[in-house]
Amino acid sequence: MRDRSKAPGCDPPGTLLEMRFDAQDYREAAGERFVKATNAQGRGDYLAAHLAAGLAVECMFRAYLVRVAPDFDARHDLSALSDAYLRRMPAKRIGHLRASINDMAILWRNNHRYCSGAKLRSHFNRVARHQKAKDMLKENGIAMIEIANEVMKYGEMKWLD
Repeated sequence: MRDRSKAPGCDPPGTLLEMRFDAQDYREAAGERFVKATNAQGRGDYLAAHLAAGLAVECMFRAYLVRVAPDFDARHDLSALSDAYLRRMPAKRIGHLRASINDMAILWRNNHRYCSGAKLRSHFNRVARHQKAKDMLKENGIAMIEIANEVMKYGEMKWLD
């Protein structure tokens, strides 16, 4: 395996350019990304709404995770990142939240940021969510916003507990 710290654009740990994030950084980023997602949806930009909603959820999960495991594995697996978040949620909501998170894990991948709208529509056709929808990107963008709204609402509600 090659040493990525020497790759162009990669800064070795402990250097001036390395960025470290704490729970509050992730929480603030989650809120900002959620606002961007809802604004994009309002403009009819469902690709941007999809991307920003996924990032909002990932940031909220990271905010909870970094509180208990500051050196966690930084992959973009929403299901794996959600564990610390779910442990803090009301017991009666966990089943529903887990189902929503599983839906989002199907709908969103970090590499979607490289997709064109056509490629993302193709992905949605393949995973068969809203298969009968006229505009797959719009329907899934709306679904992403709904899930992100729920994750953000409960995340903020339980933050200070």
